[in-house]
Order: sequence, then structure tokens, then C-alpha cells
Amino acid sequence: MLKKYLAIITLSALSILQTVSAAEVKLDDPNKMVRKVSEYTFDRIKKDQPLIVKDQEYLRVIVEEELMPYIDYKYAALRVLGSEVSKVRAITDDAEKAQAIKDIQRFIGVFREYLVATYAGVFTQYTNQHVEFGAPQPFKGQDVVVVKTKIIEDGKPDIRIDFKVREDRSGQWRAYDMIAEGISLLDAKQSELQGILRQQGIDKVSDLLEQKVSFQFNLEAVARMTKLAISQIDDQQFRASGELSRNSIGDEQLLNKQLQTKHKTIYFDLSGVSRVDTAGLAWLIHSFAELKQQGIRLELQNPPEQLQNLMQLGQVTTLFE
Repeated sequence: MLKKYLAIITLSALSILQTVSAAEVKLDDPNKMVRKVSEYTFDRIKKDQPLIVKDQEYLRVIVEEELMPYIDYKYAALRVLGSEVSKVRAITDDAEKAQAIKDIQRFIGVFREYLVATYAGVFTQYTNQHVEFGAPQPFKGQDVVVVKTKIIEDGKPDIRIDFKVREDRSGQWRAYDMIAEGISLLDAKQSELQGILRQQGIDKVSDLLEQKVSFQFNLEAVARMTKLAISQIDDQQFRASGELSRNSIGDEQLLNKQLQTKHKTIYFDLSGVSRVDTAGLAWLIHSFAELKQQGIRLELQNPPEQLQNLMQLGQVTTLFE
């Protein structure tokens, strides 16, 4: 969220036109930059499919060459660290401060590799999705611009994606955050890591991200991981297992179409859910609304931490209580 998320989607929410060198993308207009980078990245994925099928690790090469030049990963990394950066600035001991700066520098490097691995992992799910771009946003005199898009795929709910793009001191625009269905991926990642940062420090978080960076892509494994299964324990208790994500909910009807019960309250056990993204949360909310119209209340049990974070960021925590 997140995953793979965190979050499910990133600058990968885009369409295909023609292949050109990454150097041809101009950075003086955030609207054109996001559109061109997305077009070129997916065209490269399409063109290099024989290499990708042979070795999914080749997706990292594509991400490095086509995507990363337009991601402000340093700024994004510092945003994730949040107040930890301010704490370092307040250190008075020279040796301690020097070590803390090294820890931050290491985190920035590891975070960049984590982004590469995350984007490459998302691209394993590429199936010619269509992307609609919103109207170009005015950017003269602005430091940050939000470029709006919508991902459209047959058989799956549309997903609203907003890309936050910032202008640096040289006047160049690069993306640093993505807001999926109103939820900032940077905020979600910060929420996920803040407890570890506070208790164990920056270096520990870097260690954890390094473990994720070592992920080796396997399309069959990804397919197995993304399946969602819903089983009925009795006429009031139901259980989900697998992923509750955009990759898994396309073939799943809303809960009100699946559940057979005479009870006014049903319990949905999520202890077997391995991953949740914003599309999965939207599916739950839609199911809740449909069941409510039938006079049935949906109560969640054992929601994974990832879902709790998404619900908190989306301000829907009390909806299922």
C-alpha cells in the first residue's frame, strides 16, 4: 500500500503512445510532464515484453530509466521521516549529528531503491489499463500542483489518482506523492513507519526497507498472492482471505450479492487478508452502503493494520464500528 501499495498504483496509472528517450521529457510544465512520463513508461513496458517475460527483474531497469528521473525521491523520503529530520537539526553534539546525517542519507538511498522495487512490482500487474487525465491545472506562481487522473479497467471500479508535483529551485517539476481515492501514499507510509522511527530509529527503518528491496519478481507468485476468497462460517459470520486489492476484487461481487442471511448484523473476519489498498477499502465501503440499504449492518473483525491506517487517513474509521 502500502502497498505494492501502498499502495496499488503510483505513476503507473497511465497509458501508451510512443517510445522516446527520457531526456526528451521537459520539466517546465507539471501537467505535460506527468502525461509524457506515463506514456513513455508504458510504451517501454509494452515494447520490452520479451525481456520482461524472460526476467521480471528487467522492470527495475525500465523504472530506473523511464520513471525515476521524474520522481523527487529525496523530498519524498524527507517527508516520510517527518519530525525525525527536525530532531537531527536540533542535535548539538558534532559526532552525534554527523552520524544522524549519515543515517538520513542512507535512508534516502534505501527509500529510492524501495520506490524502484515498488514501481517495478506494480508494473507486473500491467494489463493495458486506460487512463483519463483531468483538465490541465494552472501552475504559474505555484509551488505544488495536483495532476488528476482516473484509472479505467473493464470489470473493476474506476480509481481516482492525483499526483502531487512540486517545483524545485531550478524551476523543474517532479512528482513526489500520489493520492489514491483521497489517501496520500506518503502519509500512509509515514503512518506505517512512525512507530518504528520513534522507538528504534531511522537506521532500523532503513533495514526493513532494504529487506523489501530484495524482493524478486515472480508473476505466478503474484497471481497467487492477489486472489481473494470469501467463505461463509455460518449465516452471520463470514471470512476473507488473500488480498483485498484492485488486483483481486475485479471478479468479486459486492458482499450484499454474496451473503445469505436473515440477521440484521453480519460479521466479516479479515484476519486472513494479507494486503489492502484503496480499491479494497472502496469495495468495503460500497458493500457497507449496499447492505445498509437492505437493513443489514456490516461489522469488521480483525482488520489488518494496513486497512486501519487507510481507514484513518480516509476518515472512515467509525463507519464499521
